[in-house]
Amino acid sequence: MSFQIQSFNLPVPNFAAFPNAENHKTRPDDVKFILKEPLPTTPLPAEIQKRFNSVVLPEKFQYFINEIQNLEIYEDDVWVFSFPRSGSNWTQEAVWQICKGVDTENEGKETLRTRFPCIEESSFVYELSNNLDARTLHVVKNLKRPRFIKTHIPIAFLPTKLWEVKPKLVYVYREAKDAAVSWYHFLTDFLYQKTLEEFLEQYLNGEVRYGNYWDHYEQYHRLAKVYPNMKVLKYEEMKKDLKSTLLDLCTFFNKSLSNDQIEKLLHHLSFENMKKNPANNYCQLEDELKKVKPGHQFRMIRQGKVNTGKEEMSAEMIEKFDAKMRDMQRNLKEL
Repeated sequence: MSFQIQSFNLPVPNFAAFPNAENHKTRPDDVKFILKEPLPTTPLPAEIQKRFNSVVLPEKFQYFINEIQNLEIYEDDVWVFSFPRSGSNWTQEAVWQICKGVDTENEGKETLRTRFPCIEESSFVYELSNNLDARTLHVVKNLKRPRFIKTHIPIAFLPTKLWEVKPKLVYVYREAKDAAVSWYHFLTDFLYQKTLEEFLEQYLNGEVRYGNYWDHYEQYHRLAKVYPNMKVLKYEEMKKDLKSTLLDLCTFFNKSLSNDQIEKLLHHLSFENMKKNPANNYCQLEDELKKVKPGHQFRMIRQGKVNTGKEEMSAEMIEKFDAKMRDMQRNLKEL
């Protein structure tokens, strides 16, 4: 895959250095990867896909782009997609439990990071440890089938064989203001050093990790209209009626759970239990972070509420976010 790398040339780096980090005073900022022609074949029309040909990630992502693109795909793979902080962990756990017949005691006690790895996480682990063997791609390739795989990357960067093999895909999205504020607080655990207002401006401009929220939302909603094996979930609807979501997922995956299993799963997926469950909180990642930042406390699950993002935003910023959503919705209505 041919690409170019674009730096944002920020006057002040987004991230400070970890206290024990070696060989640099600050962590390098993320960069934008822009695909060159020809773009990979996807179910989206070429003129549409050209609008979604970039992603913002650590520079070391360049070492994994082609490996991800060429990944072998199996019909029984299960993929979960989202923009960061949109309910992906919650969705992953729900999907995995449904497909496994609700196993909370045995394999289900393994960390979600192991059961349902994020395919591009190699870029971040490598970023922290500089260890070439720390590759989630290796983990994904060696997962026993059916494999469960998570990603936040745009469609053009996904494995090309997805569209030939057509495994099951689940996309979960969340209201932009909530996702943005949650992303800000998450990144502060990695020493993001700018203010919330500065972060939100970067978010609006698509200059935060993974790029533009609204482009991500639009392209995956467009994909859902042309890709038959895809289920779209809304975080707010999951919060309102999780049981209906679980039953809907059971139908999508052709799985049958008893009433007792559904009730057990509802209890397992409650916010209180998710927050205290080590398997859902990426404890391994916290251990890695503590190597460079002793005493660090990593928060994978923070509040889990709806409509709280605007509580931390100015009225002007709320209007900017709402205007972006209105523009994007107009684009989708053109379908």
